[in-house]
Amino acid sequence: MKMRKLLSSVLAVATIMGCTLFPTTAVVTSSDFTAEELDCSSYDIRKYTQPFWEGSIVYNEIVHPIRNRDGSLPSFELMYDASEIVSVKDYRLRTTYVEGVDYVLENGNIRILETGSIHIMKWTDIHPTSVPSGYGSNEFSPYYPHADTPNQWEYWTGGSDICGYSLAVTYIHNDTWDAPVPDSQEKNLPNTFDKLKNDEPLTIVVAGDSVAAGAMSSGFLGMSPGAEAYPEMTERALREKYSNENIELINSAIGGTMSYFEQSKMDNTIIQYNPDLVIINFGMNDSSCDRVGISGAEFRSNLQLQIDYINQKLPDCEVLLLSSLYGNIYTFPAERYEEHAAVLHALAVANDGVGVADPQKIEKYLIEETGKDFLCFQADNMVHPGDFGMRLSAQTIIEALSFEDISTYITHHINNLYEYADLDSRDALKKAELEAVLTDAENTISDLEEEWDINEVVDKAYADMDVIIKRCYVHDYVDTVIPPTCKVDGYTHSVCATCGHSYDHSVVPSSGVEHVMDSGRQTVIPTYKTPGEITYSCARCDYTEKESVPILTGNPTVSGQGMVHFSNAHNYMASDISPYSSGSGFVEFDFCPINIERFDGIPYVGVWFRNYAITACYNFATQEVQIVETSLPFGGGTVHASAKYAWPSNGGEYEYNWKKFAVNINGTTVKIYIDGELVLQDTKSYYQSSNEVALIYSNGECYMDNIKVVKGNYNPATGIGGTVLGSWNINSRSNYNSLFSTWGQQYATKTYTTAGSKNITTGHYAHTSHSGTKVGVVAPDCSHGGYTQYACSSCAAVYFGNYTDPTSDGHVLCDRVVTVAPTETTTGKCTYKCEGCDKTFTEIIPVTEITESILPGDIDGDGTLSVVDLTMFRRYLTGGVFDIPVEAADVDGNGVVDTVDLTYFSRKLIVGTVE
Repeated sequence: MKMRKLLSSVLAVATIMGCTLFPTTAVVTSSDFTAEELDCSSYDIRKYTQPFWEGSIVYNEIVHPIRNRDGSLPSFELMYDASEIVSVKDYRLRTTYVEGVDYVLENGNIRILETGSIHIMKWTDIHPTSVPSGYGSNEFSPYYPHADTPNQWEYWTGGSDICGYSLAVTYIHNDTWDAPVPDSQEKNLPNTFDKLKNDEPLTIVVAGDSVAAGAMSSGFLGMSPGAEAYPEMTERALREKYSNENIELINSAIGGTMSYFEQSKMDNTIIQYNPDLVIINFGMNDSSCDRVGISGAEFRSNLQLQIDYINQKLPDCEVLLLSSLYGNIYTFPAERYEEHAAVLHALAVANDGVGVADPQKIEKYLIEETGKDFLCFQADNMVHPGDFGMRLSAQTIIEALSFEDISTYITHHINNLYEYADLDSRDALKKAELEAVLTDAENTISDLEEEWDINEVVDKAYADMDVIIKRCYVHDYVDTVIPPTCKVDGYTHSVCATCGHSYDHSVVPSSGVEHVMDSGRQTVIPTYKTPGEITYSCARCDYTEKESVPILTGNPTVSGQGMVHFSNAHNYMASDISPYSSGSGFVEFDFCPINIERFDGIPYVGVWFRNYAITACYNFATQEVQIVETSLPFGGGTVHASAKYAWPSNGGEYEYNWKKFAVNINGTTVKIYIDGELVLQDTKSYYQSSNEVALIYSNGECYMDNIKVVKGNYNPATGIGGTVLGSWNINSRSNYNSLFSTWGQQYATKTYTTAGSKNITTGHYAHTSHSGTKVGVVAPDCSHGGYTQYACSSCAAVYFGNYTDPTSDGHVLCDRVVTVAPTETTTGKCTYKCEGCDKTFTEIIPVTEITESILPGDIDGDGTLSVVDLTMFRRYLTGGVFDIPVEAADVDGNGVVDTVDLTYFSRKLIVGTVE
């Protein structure tokens, strides 16, 4: 989507009246935007990272409705004076409030109506003057005492019960941005900008505390709209902004940490990834520890040690220092945060290859000058920003990584386009076409001011040029013949093996008759998880129709089966087995989520590896298979690789949800399989594991069964191969006890559960091969092979076997009988039998048209049947050179004149009647 950048501006309209200019203001309204541009009812990376300081529309600015200390209800400040409210939604973007009923626009601000439906917090809900009896001042949660005011506290939380009451306001404004604007760091980070300019791979590592780790964006909390933390938001935005999927951001932040230099920590979190750029974001804990924070001098010394070590180990790596947003302004000294932010600027001046992104400077202005409540930037009313604060940090980083002079960036891209076009090597026709594409791209780019839009035009130009460059003048076609059917013409489909150009030709007309459909064959057996299918085939052509067969009900009893039930919590299981020590290992298990929509967090299941810093998992919230670094149990983490995969919950009906989940780590390659299918494969140097034990982690209520740990050459599609180090089929309490004597378990409550009549072994395979009893036989016919149906005694799956070949090369129709006569308004039906098998067929007879009737067999057209007609028929079939009326000669009505029609006619002539 191309965002229009409607800046509030003054258009100088010159009216010559004594040389005086009368300026007029161009007022922007919602009519200047499309419906798509106005809407932001979900997490949209372009809209969430559109700079607050640009444009005339602000998306989902957070307002926290809370009363004044005296109980009065103020108007709530916005960053700008709004001229028009587009929407007011709840924090989750699920509820839209009504202007004039729930709120009004008042002097550029939003005023909430007492009589509306918006929840308004009391002052003491957030800033209580008392706490429960027995609560000590040295206790940290959920109340925290003010720094200077006796008997005054702050309520804070690790969940959504504060930020969940905030509002998201989208509005139009016509005033200008007065707060500071972030600077491009192009001059300080030349290596980084060279990679951005040349579309080269760029690896970024984020090091910092819990804010950098993701706490507490809505995505981290597992709530809508699911906005990412600023590192992941930045990565996604940079990839789109520069149209470069090779920009990778690795989030190595660790919650609770401070800026102190630790060589081993830097080796593990930064150096091993060999990054091109490190974003360092310490300060929240450094500024708030012990209520006073560490000194600016100590903070500077700590960061200088980090910069020096990065320079020593990675001479070409650059550093971007990110300031911390404010913590709670009542409990922690704001001046310490500001002192530490100033240190970052001093370090950038003192060190080459170091830049600064300072969102705190913008937050300070908005709080002090516009009156914006600091709660709007917070999620927990303590130290962790919510979506609004995360957006401000991401936007500031993105601006720091934007080109200072966009014209040089444009010139670079135009030169690359001309180099790619290589006009001197093209013939006159292609050269003219390429020049037209280049001219159009140049003219379009010249009016753009954003890397997003520039790369959109550039990508289109490359695609258009590729079409021209690859175009053939002499095609090398590969032909595919599509035969005609009764109703549809056949043709030849030709595709050029060089350029892909294709066209259809050599049409073969259809026979123009009705299909003759058989009674159908079951081609897919229904199961207790999936529907079946019946296929109907035409005896005259290759046309088929398919009919769905409902999922089976009344699940069969599978005796002796059980499973582990985990409560709605974090489930952590670690075995004493090391599957990766020989270079390649698998961890596999059957898994079934239940009630995952009620889990307050990210419901997922995964296998952890590489010293338990990365998990190969399935994320039920995003319906994706992912390889994620750090923090996923709590909602955060860097996604290194992902792939969409549908695994619906089906309302907790677990027999439809079981999947067999398997993870293979082979050297530096990770593979994730679901039901034996390879869904995701990714290779990175830092994936390698060796002596870690098998570790399974899941969030949310679930069942688990058939756990297996294997090393070597194992095949997840068949369940065979490799060396099985341990296997646990939870079909009894003794198996259950055996499992947990080998696997440690924490957090969740676990219970052994028997399956009863439920079919719980529903993974892709439950054993190396099916074995069971015969439940049905489908015999072969003239066109189709036969098979036997079996029901597996272990898993109750229905499967095919004992295939047989067709009995001949096709059906031969006979014995046509009209079962329903057509009329002028309704179709009729007729049936056939096959001479070679017991199949019956049905043909639709079209609606009767009011025309002169033709007597079947009346070859000479005299209205009677006679020996003359019979003689003409025989002479025609033996090669007589004359035409006969096909409508009269087609006695059996199958659209073909042959000896069968002659036989029918001869019989009917003898008895004196013909149908």
